[in-house]
Amino acid sequence: MEWMQAATKHGDRWVRWTFVVGGLLGVAAGIIVLAEPAIGLATLAVITGIFLVLDGITATAASLFEHVEGRSLVVVAAVITVTLGSRSPSS
Repeated sequence: MEWMQAATKHGDRWVRWTFVVGGLLGVAAGIIVLAEPAIGLATLAVITGIFLVLDGITATAASLFEHVEGRSLVVVAAVITVTLGSRSPSS
């Protein structure tokens, strides 16, 4: 959570919009799962991937633009997160 505090320290609007988009994706996933239970697992896999990619991008940007403890570890964790999030559900 250190990266989130660093990113929101100056009231950056892009960080808030990232959370808004993430929340909307979560609501959309819930609606799809309720409407079409047969494709629910694939939908959740795709939405989880999108969440991971957004989280990795946000963590990388926050660690590069602000002083964050252990910046290199944050960037490495973000790269791993983006890599996991960008994998297709079939792989």
